Amino acid sequence: MKKYDNLIVTQVEVFITPYVGKTKAFANVILNNQIKLTGLQVVYDLDEKCVKYPNTGKDDYDVTVVFPITTELRNHIEQSVLKQYMKEVKKLTLKQG
Repeated sequence: MKKYDNLIVTQVEVFITPYVGKTKAFANVILNNQIKLTGLQVVYDLDEKCVKYPNTGKDDYDVTVVFPITTELRNHIEQSVLKQYMKEVKKLTLKQG
């Protein structure tokens, strides 16, 4: 296997949002210490947490800017972001109370 056959999440930044709504946080992800994905969102949809990818949001036609096409990478990114999100929520909860 070559060094870059697989993309690996090497860093995740999560920023909890104070706003009420489906979006609970924004996230940035770095893959293989070489490419940064920005503007991912942690959302609650039907009482389930998931990760949404950034889109252009122009007019009535949204175009997704970046989206992993393999299930393996999509799951890896989502699990990494949600794990860091839960850590940030825990830190915030401990800080507040």
